[in-house]
Amino acid sequence: MIRETGSHSYARIAVWYAARSPMHYLPLIRRRTCLLCLPIIVQKSLLNWIFGMPAFRVNLPNISRIRRIFRTKRRYAMHQIPNSIAILGNGVLAVDATLRKVLTFKECSGPLVILDYTGRGAMILNRENMMGLSRRNVEWHNLADRMRPISLFHFHQSEHMKRIMFEYLQSVRKLMNIDIRDDSLDWAANLAHRLSRDGAVGLISLLQSLAAPETRRWFMDEHLSPQDSPPEISLLVDMLKWALAYPAVYAMSEGINRVSILDALRKNNVIWLEARQELFERNEHALVLFMAEAALEDALKSVCEDPRVKMGAKPSSMVVHLFPPSAIRHEISSWIEATALWVRHASVHRLESRRPLSALQKNWVNSSSFIWVIGKVESLVASCHESWLNAQEIGCINRMETGGLWIKSNKDGKAIVAKISHTKGELNSSLSDFYRRLSTRRLKISPIIQTAGATQSINAGGNGEKGLYEKICDIDSLRLGWQKVRSGRKDSHGADQVTIAMFDSNPERELKALSGELKKGEYRCRPLRRVYIPKHDGSKRGLSIACIRDRVVQAACLLLLDPVFEVHFSPYSFAFRPRRSAHHALALLKSMINGGFSWAVIADIRKCFDTIDHGVLLDLISRKINDDELINLIAHWLNADVIEFQEFLPMIIGVPQGESLSPLLANIYLDPLDKHFEKLGIRFVRYADDITIMTPSEDDAIKAFHIMEGFLSDVLHLEIKPVTKNYVHVSEGFEYLGFKIAKEGLSIRQRKMDEIIDVIQELMMVLGKDVATLAEKMDAVIRINATIRGFRNYFFVVGENQIMQQLAFLDGCIEQMANHLLPSRIKDDPVWICRERFYFARTIEDVESDETRAVREAKSGLGYPEDRQDPVPGHKLIKDEAKHSPSVAPSDASLVIDAGDEHDSSHRESGVVENGDRLYILMHGSYLMSDHGDLVIKRKKVEAYRRPLDGIGLLFLQGHGMNISVNLQLTLAEKDIPVVFAPPVGHPIAVLNPLASMKSFLRSRQAIRRDDQDIIRAGLNMLAAKVGNQAAVLQYFSKYRTRTLPELAGQLKNAATDIRSFKDKLRSLDPAAAAVRATAMGIEGYAANMYWRMLMRLIPERFGFSGRMKKIGNDVVNQCLNYVYGILYGETWRAIVKAGLDPYFGLIHGSQRDQGSLVFDVIEEFRAPFADRLIIGMLGRGFQPEMNQHGMLRTRTKRLLVKSFSKKWFDKISWRSNRVSPAEILEQQARSLARLFMNEEGYHPFRMKW
Repeated sequence: MIRETGSHSYARIAVWYAARSPMHYLPLIRRRTCLLCLPIIVQKSLLNWIFGMPAFRVNLPNISRIRRIFRTKRRYAMHQIPNSIAILGNGVLAVDATLRKVLTFKECSGPLVILDYTGRGAMILNRENMMGLSRRNVEWHNLADRMRPISLFHFHQSEHMKRIMFEYLQSVRKLMNIDIRDDSLDWAANLAHRLSRDGAVGLISLLQSLAAPETRRWFMDEHLSPQDSPPEISLLVDMLKWALAYPAVYAMSEGINRVSILDALRKNNVIWLEARQELFERNEHALVLFMAEAALEDALKSVCEDPRVKMGAKPSSMVVHLFPPSAIRHEISSWIEATALWVRHASVHRLESRRPLSALQKNWVNSSSFIWVIGKVESLVASCHESWLNAQEIGCINRMETGGLWIKSNKDGKAIVAKISHTKGELNSSLSDFYRRLSTRRLKISPIIQTAGATQSINAGGNGEKGLYEKICDIDSLRLGWQKVRSGRKDSHGADQVTIAMFDSNPERELKALSGELKKGEYRCRPLRRVYIPKHDGSKRGLSIACIRDRVVQAACLLLLDPVFEVHFSPYSFAFRPRRSAHHALALLKSMINGGFSWAVIADIRKCFDTIDHGVLLDLISRKINDDELINLIAHWLNADVIEFQEFLPMIIGVPQGESLSPLLANIYLDPLDKHFEKLGIRFVRYADDITIMTPSEDDAIKAFHIMEGFLSDVLHLEIKPVTKNYVHVSEGFEYLGFKIAKEGLSIRQRKMDEIIDVIQELMMVLGKDVATLAEKMDAVIRINATIRGFRNYFFVVGENQIMQQLAFLDGCIEQMANHLLPSRIKDDPVWICRERFYFARTIEDVESDETRAVREAKSGLGYPEDRQDPVPGHKLIKDEAKHSPSVAPSDASLVIDAGDEHDSSHRESGVVENGDRLYILMHGSYLMSDHGDLVIKRKKVEAYRRPLDGIGLLFLQGHGMNISVNLQLTLAEKDIPVVFAPPVGHPIAVLNPLASMKSFLRSRQAIRRDDQDIIRAGLNMLAAKVGNQAAVLQYFSKYRTRTLPELAGQLKNAATDIRSFKDKLRSLDPAAAAVRATAMGIEGYAANMYWRMLMRLIPERFGFSGRMKKIGNDVVNQCLNYVYGILYGETWRAIVKAGLDPYFGLIHGSQRDQGSLVFDVIEEFRAPFADRLIIGMLGRGFQPEMNQHGMLRTRTKRLLVKSFSKKWFDKISWRSNRVSPAEILEQQARSLARLFMNEEGYHPFRMKW
């Protein structure tokens, strides 16, 4: 108590001191003084200052310094942790006082974390000390809940992540008492840091990576000594397995309920981490606490490092450590001091009167900024506590009653006593039960029945794909597999002599039998048939041919496995992968060479497929596939017998070459080598078993070769083919994938040149024989064309002049051989004249950049997108998505053209053509948007056109710099209004259609039935109708020239008769014949050549029309044709999609760069009657098309073409005893084609009557 004499004076002085630093209160307090006797403003100011809250200031006059009444001698000079408090006392009262203070919202408005190490804090929480907890979001996490486990221990890549993982591994090592060096732990932490690049990392992912054979090799290739590496990494694996054997540790790492402390901190939530000690084993409890602290440290440091978070002058976050156990830690965790500048820490400890403080408690007491002792406590024994209290302090604490608070500053040793509120009566845990139940409502129940079993299956791919075997058993999957198999040669067979044609006689019966065998577990793979094919070095390669039924199951398995593994393969692997080719591998090598990597390590694995270890392969598969039945099925295929020399030989090692699944298995087997290179930072390219490593120096090349050789030998049990030298300088040149690579560029290997000449020469000798039958000669021509096309497609590389010269040289060789081997009648035959060529002078234009091609096409007048087989693979590793955006305007200013007619710019709507429900917009630089159900077109921010959307059936956009709003696109998709996008020359590049479809089954039927004979027959009839319609057009024009030009009329009639003979040839083709599509396209090409030669005579010479040019049309006639073809293309696309068909599944047409194969098929019937006839007729009637200075059609010419075509397209004609328009005919044909795929009726193409 304050002395009665002068007590009011002391009170007045204390109020004045409240306006200054709270430490100035201490000189006013005498011994045995209570803070409660001071004015309330003084109590509040002091306590708020301790917790970092601003004091209430009062402006009073200055008073001279008052002598100190109470001052203690500072006993310690240890390093202090700022913003920290050590709270001691009776366990219940200490926690109660702490909760009252920290749960007051205005005292701690920022995020609050309560680390309840033993669960005692949850028992003490009640409605009296919860304060403002009900007004805040509370995340309560019971770390002992195994039914609904939470996962806290998962780290994303950050600057501090590696250090946190290292310290956690140190804690586990100490707890397990295992001898592992710090550099090994640091290496494991570095591995976890690298793994975090691909996502969050936990203990399971770290253990799986450490247990992988390729990681062991990486460990040895690091700077650790080789003789010590294997034991060290084995100890690391054992240590993690030991930790994960505890259920709570496994749950904290891999629990089904992912929890992010970082998100909770950003939301200013209260986070209560409860770990009731009696629910854990001793070591398990310690491991869980280590994980919780690591997760909290990661979250706190992430908040601090986040540039979006502004750190204030005073810390707003607070962490309360309730009874941190001394048994597992003697020192204060380093992360507490590291975060103390922006996080306040308060630790609560139980104070024993007759027991000295533990090492951890002493560290907290000596390092904290303040010490609190909550009364009432049992009388402290001086001999036990003299290390941190003097006799006066012990006496003061012993005299405190319940509710007393002794506060000491470690900064200057001053202390005061205050009075605080406390909970009266018995405490209950009903409130913690409420929050615990509330939190479980949002948690999922763990699917793991037994944690020990889950821990044992860590290395068995327990997290892989499941249920794949059941999908293979499904008959629909087998049907897809059969569709893949049936595309092969019809006479192909296995050891059972059953060919594809025989299997195709009743496929449903065979597929049902296979499905039943698989479901019952009775499926057995039949023996493989061994055949040998010659290799370039004179040896032979053995192929193992499976039976048709086994191929079907393997193809179905491949369709399911490929997506699982494809996403995990290295980006530097290119063989047997979708949308990747040898050209991509070459492009990457060229990029590395240009980047300064001047040494190449070349390696070819010796008998890679034949020496694959089955055990290693199945282990690699099981990491991604958690399906024992499927693993056993693959093992069954690997161990299948091979029939050779009429004997059954078991396959003990290797995968059979010739099976569809083998390439994927080889990629799976070699993928660890790719990952090993990536981890070591080695630049490489792998194409199957051909590997090239690029290094900047010879020493690096030697080192990389030894690393590769060691990994292949030790991990994958493979060998490298011995050669004289495995590494060369780029200037010397090296061979890879049939190319020779040098600093100056690529060229074709001379051996490949010699081989192709020999092959062509043998086929030409067959073609030149007089005794050869017509069928043999046609087969020779087909094979020559296929050989040339395949060689050109593989070896042609854009921009490589040496390759172009070599291809031109091959064409010259063929000409020379033809002069010696072929008679004149063969050389003069159109079949030989129109053969494939190795080199086209303009081939580069087909594969140049999209932007450059857009400029060139606009200037040359390229129009309708003719279907073609791209002569080269894609030339970019990464797809350019900008070219798919219809709203991207070209950057070339020379292509910007006025929207309207150059001589009639006063009429704003000159760039818009209406015809029924078709709307053609030809305005350059226009902006399309929707407004209250109307389509609005603006140009230069001025409205130029408006029309209700409900009356539009098709929208055709053509021009530069056109933009369409997203809302309008969504509205058009909802109303099912197709939008065709085209550049100014009528070349459609995109069609907008809604995703939703009620006829997805019909599209699947297209894919399944594409090779059915009735479908191919329909495609042949389409081509025959096209040829017949071309003949009808010629006869149509001959009629009107009988009197004026009788000679020309006769020639037109004769040409029409000859063309009709090609129609008969097309109709007589056997749809089951091999390469029937290519044969049909060749016949159609002959007819088209004759057709255009005759039409050329009908066009006045002043237009400069020298023949039909599909790719390049500099003359105005070709541009007009391309323009109308583009409009017809959009109409055909609309009709096909409206019928529910997929425009990309063609009947005859098809290419690698598909632009709508089915559109090309259907459009053939309508080109000649409604496009060719229209243009030729308009020219004959005096139509004068015009081109502007940029070499493109003028707007008014386009407008006349659109109006003329629309009139023709919507005028009714007689067809099948009805009067219908061509637009209606097209829609009926599309519906008829859909019914053909559904086996509901046949298809009859449109034929022009004349």
